Amino acid sequence: MCLTLALLLAQASPPQPAPDANLARLAATERAFAAATKEIGVRDGFLTFFMHDAIDVAPVDGGLALIKVTERLRAQPAAPVPPARQLLWEPRTGAISRAGDLGWLTGPYRMHAVAGTTPDSHGAYFSIWRRQPDGTYKVRLDIGIATATAVSFPDGFTPAPAPAAPPPSAAPVTEADMRQVEARFAAAARQDVGAAYRAHLLPAARLHRNERSPFTGADAASGFMSATFARITWGILHVEVAASGDLAFIVGTYDAAAKASDGRPGSAERGFFVRVWQRDEAGAWKIAFETNGIR
Repeated sequence: MCLTLALLLAQASPPQPAPDANLARLAATERAFAAATKEIGVRDGFLTFFMHDAIDVAPVDGGLALIKVTERLRAQPAAPVPPARQLLWEPRTGAISRAGDLGWLTGPYRMHAVAGTTPDSHGAYFSIWRRQPDGTYKVRLDIGIATATAVSFPDGFTPAPAPAAPPPSAAPVTEADMRQVEARFAAAARQDVGAAYRAHLLPAARLHRNERSPFTGADAASGFMSATFARITWGILHVEVAASGDLAFIVGTYDAAAKASDGRPGSAERGFFVRVWQRDEAGAWKIAFETNGIR
């Protein structure tokens, strides 16, 4: 009787994909990163888990440029042990290339004063990770957004949709190829910002923007961009592609005209963006994650 029931249940339930071992290792590394930083402080924790040439976007000579963030970290004083303020975070979702060499993670963070002298601050972090020659993972880029209240994520870790394999006949993907993907997206946005996002977002895509709760899903993300910007153009600062040709990230700047809202006139806006592109089941490049904001 038990065997028959088990067979019926097996037939009724579709087979579930096996967890990606590389993604599990990546999330475990992020947790180890968070645990270490809680004990030794942001400077030393970040220097331990960041690549030696980890990047960020920062103001330089009146504009925005790519910088090597570790140089700025080393210039900061080390935190006391234990730190008076703890940066606490946890990965809740993310994806990794089929080659296991390039991945992204996001989740909630909280800055906590141990003595309770100031209220906690909240936000959502986003990190890009690269597998190193020794097989370990280190952070290539880390950017967070601040929010007024704690960010809600589902409990535990829920993998984002994994990138699909390139078509069998596909050539290796180059930086130039991804620049063309961006160029086609930018051309569509010149005609209609919202329509461009709707056409290029994965259904489960995420959009993070400072001082806003994250937008989850293509409808929410494209709706926000459509309602916010009358015009937007992008400039590319940096491109990296996974060896498997199924995942890439692009860092750059944007120049936009915001729409009028709440009785206020529209205004010019300039800032930065990081965009993760993944292959969908049809082999097309779609946006899995984007964070943008003013700096």
